[in-house]
Amino acid sequence: LFFTSSTNATLNGTGPLDATQVLSWGTVSFSSGSGTYAPIPGGTTVSMGGAPWTFGTLGTTGANAVTNLWSISYSGVTYAFDLATLTTNGSVGSVRILEGLGTARVTGYDNTSGFFSLSTSGTGTSISFSAFANVPPVPDHGSTLALLGIALVGFAAVGRRMGRNRR
Repeated sequence: LFFTSSTNATLNGTGPLDATQVLSWGTVSFSSGSGTYAPIPGGTTVSMGGAPWTFGTLGTTGANAVTNLWSISYSGVTYAFDLATLTTNGSVGSVRILEGLGTARVTGYDNTSGFFSLSTSGTGTSISFSAFANVPPVPDHGSTLALLGIALVGFAAVGRRMGRNRR
């Protein structure tokens, strides 16, 4: 489950590499999504919270709680992300990259762990971001182990037959 979006933001500093805060977010529009986010049409407004949001100097990671870092309301359903910790605060060339973990929330669903990625575009203030919700694995209730057991029994039976045919 994921969605992508982009915006312009006002950063402190002279550019993305020396910035330590998002002072304000521009208008953010939902671009595309999958899974639970698939019903949201492109162009739907995304509300950004936490401005000013302090993310620190390059290399600063750790606890960085922001409730409702982003949220979207569409057709009576609220989609939101609470940032808990910043895991990446780096750069590639002149592009600033921020990534973090937190909780993805959707009305009518259980909260799930989520991932947030934000990157600047060159030396400007254009920002694109993505959000992902981790989909927990579907429990198989032991069926994988049962299939493995059946396969091993089958191999043993074939091995015995082949052993009898050699005599």
